[in-house]
Amino acid sequence: MPIARFYIKEKNRDGVCLIFLRFYCKPRQLTLSTGCHVRPADWNEKTQRVRKTDPNADSINAVIDGIAEDVTSAEKKLKAAKKAVTPEAVRAMVEKSPETRANADVAAFARTHFDDVKSKKVYDNLAGNIETFTRSTRRGRTFEELTPVWFSDFRKYMFGRSLSDIYVARMLKALKTVVKKAALYGYTSNTSILIAPLEVEATGASAVILTLEEIKTFALAPLKNASLAAVRDCFVCAALTGLRHSDWGKLTTDPAHVVTVQGRKFCRVVTQKTGVVVHVPLFDLTEKILIRHGGKLPVISDQKTNAYLKEAARLAGFTEATIKHSSKGKQQQTETFERCEMMGTHTARRTFNSAARAAGMADNLIGEMTGHSKKKNMADLYDRRKFEAKAEQMEPYLQKMETPLYEGSPISFI
Repeated sequence: MPIARFYIKEKNRDGVCLIFLRFYCKPRQLTLSTGCHVRPADWNEKTQRVRKTDPNADSINAVIDGIAEDVTSAEKKLKAAKKAVTPEAVRAMVEKSPETRANADVAAFARTHFDDVKSKKVYDNLAGNIETFTRSTRRGRTFEELTPVWFSDFRKYMFGRSLSDIYVARMLKALKTVVKKAALYGYTSNTSILIAPLEVEATGASAVILTLEEIKTFALAPLKNASLAAVRDCFVCAALTGLRHSDWGKLTTDPAHVVTVQGRKFCRVVTQKTGVVVHVPLFDLTEKILIRHGGKLPVISDQKTNAYLKEAARLAGFTEATIKHSSKGKQQQTETFERCEMMGTHTARRTFNSAARAAGMADNLIGEMTGHSKKKNMADLYDRRKFEAKAEQMEPYLQKMETPLYEGSPISFI
């Protein structure tokens, strides 16, 4: 069976090479330009793809993958129709494929483009749900027909089948991933559903986060009970450092554990759960709270902390109604809670992560502070720079995070 192979031509005046396709149709061959260029150093001859050292590697490789798929698909269709597989016939089918791609079936795309072991079951389930939805509602399922209204009706259909909110959320996220990949491969330019909200309420306290402005409000709330105030202080420090509850007691102002980079203080912590060394920022508010407790946070059990935290948050005014959806078997339940009732120790860690992302900080820099060690790409895997170099990159984002803590009125409770 012929295989689509890719090569690069000699460098042009700009020092880059054109990537082209060779597809052997014995005894002749099809030569086709991809329209993409790459520097010779960024081209991997063995894999016939662009290396990650090229900032546009993902988009170029997506184009290459799409062309390879079109060519092999054309060859199969010609054989099935018992027609000669000639360069002219293959070229004719490939060159008109962009016009027909928009009419591609979303369910079929989900089944054929996610074939690794981990993803296949999820996307097969998604394809089945899309097929039953379109049959029952007489809707189309091409990429061009995927509008926010289609997405909303699909979501309602899924909930109408008494499926769990977790399952529905997984299917909706998978559908958005399908659209992203289809757009990357040139199957569609219609990505309107990507901005459509999931509108699937997460269950439990994991759904709740606080804004940095709310963290400041919480820190300044007058709490007469010493135990509630202590838990509140611990939570505020955790929300400004991203530490897990098991590591709250390790946060300190002790100079032996503090690193200063360009005036910014970081506390070095060895996490209990993973044993990873992290450096968390010591904002001025965090440092003031630590000083108030003698340079180190009090250690309180997880159970007591959660109970006291809910009461402290209630006294601080976090009592707005929050809807929680849950499922038991096929029985859907909707309950309304006060926001404080859905707060827990891990809310602080999620608050910090969300604030860092909102400030625009890159995942690898957030990982330096939270201890998430999963590497997204080769650049992160082989990044051996010292923390000081990474801290310099963090500084603009940390300043952006710290600004809401000082807007309005200064923090001077010590």
